[in-house]
Amino acid sequence: MTQVAILYPVFVQVLLSLIVYGLLAVSRGRAIRTMDRQLGSPELAMGRVTWPDDAVKRANNQRSQFELPVLFYAVAAFALITKGADTLMIVLAWLFVLTRILHAAI
Repeated sequence: MTQVAILYPVFVQVLLSLIVYGLLAVSRGRAIRTMDRQLGSPELAMGRVTWPDDAVKRANNQRSQFELPVLFYAVAAFALITKGADTLMIVLAWLFVLTRILHAAI
């Protein structure tokens, strides 16, 4: 395997983060359309809106994509820089990404 193979799970993780962002935007957009709000009300901008459960779950999922995966990105970068991306490291990277996909699906 080449060293560049460590980037494939990284790209999948980035794609997962973008998909989660998109789903959050759709969920919040749907919630905003159904909210009873007055024109010019600062409640939304000030973060004092009570979101529906679906939007809260998606926001928590999105926030989670920037906790542990940040360490994953750092490890993958260091493995690439030090030419330490061997077969074991690449398999572990794929396992990590698969567990993040399962986590996002739950």
